[in-house]
Parts: sequence; C-alpha cells; structure tokens
Amino acid sequence: QRVAVGDIFRRRAGATPDLEAVSEQRGDRTLRLTFQQLNNRLNQFARALRARGFEKGDRIGLLGLNSTEYLIALYGCAKGGFVAVPVNPGLNPKDIGYVLNHAEVSGLVVDDILFPLMAALGAALPRVKLKVAILYTGADLPDGYEEFNAMIADQPEDEIEDVIIEDRDPFEILYTSGTTADPKGVLISHLSV
Repeated sequence: QRVAVGDIFRRRAGATPDLEAVSEQRGDRTLRLTFQQLNNRLNQFARALRARGFEKGDRIGLLGLNSTEYLIALYGCAKGGFVAVPVNPGLNPKDIGYVLNHAEVSGLVVDDILFPLMAALGAALPRVKLKVAILYTGADLPDGYEEFNAMIADQPEDEIEDVIIEDRDPFEILYTSGTTADPKGVLISHLSV
C-alpha cells in the first residue's frame, strides 16, 4: 500500500537517468538537470533537513516563485516524509504569518525576492527553527538564514530507505485564499497526488 510522491522521481531516474527533467532560464544562463541529477538533489535536500533534526511529518513552509530550487524543496520534502506547505506569495504578510503558524511550520524555504515579506512578518514565527534562502536574484544572505545550495551540497545523493511513507500520509497542506475568512488548510495525501 505504498504510493509515495518521491518514488515517482526514483523510478524515473532509474528508467531514464540521462533524460533532461528540468530546464530553467535564469538571466543569461540555462539551468538543466537530468532525472538522475534531480532525484539526487531531492535526496540531498531531504538529508539536509534530517541532518538539522527534522523528522517525518515535520512541516516545511515554501515561500517562493517557480525555480529549480523550489522544485527540489517541494519534492525533496516528499522524499523525506516531510509535509510541504506551499504558501501563496501574493498573500499579505498577515495571512502568510497566519498560514505558517496555523500549519505549525518548523522549517521555511524562502526566495530572496520575497525577503521583504519575511521582514514584514518580523518575529511572528515562533515555531520556525530553520530558514533557508534561495538566492534567486543574488541578494545578500540575511542573518539567520542558510543558503539553499550550500545546505544540500555536502549531503549524500543515495536513496533514503529508512523512511516508510504510507499512501495516505500527508504530502502537502494547501491553503485557501481566505477571501471571506482566515485561510483554511487542506491536507493532501501522497495517494491523492
């Protein structure tokens, strides 16, 4: 009864390891990852969280735009059994703080372009013990943040085999827009995805 989102990437890397999986144009550079490279980065991200004390079921907030690193964070959570909490960056700081606190997020991955939103939240995130910055635009790393690529660089790439993910375990929590009341969290299982 094991249907886990992270297994999609393991299986694809096994079947077509050298086929291009991700291509991102970033300024005058093109970032590319094969399915094997992508799967390896997902494993590294999950291992980096584990090395910092995170365990299966812990909730990781994702506040960013489309980027290779965001993709790695989202599906890296699936590999480690962490629950991803993607946050709409179009929300106001009050609602972003509400979502992160309501979801009981203890780790947070943030694009540098959204640092002003984080600054507007101030110290309103008491549960967050790790902040990771995706330096998409090359901004300076703020105090209290780890840089995404540096965080995963020294982690092993091999498969994570000691985390059992059941098909009905949560993969992510998606929040409604909260137009008429506070945003509501919707728990999405691996099987649903």
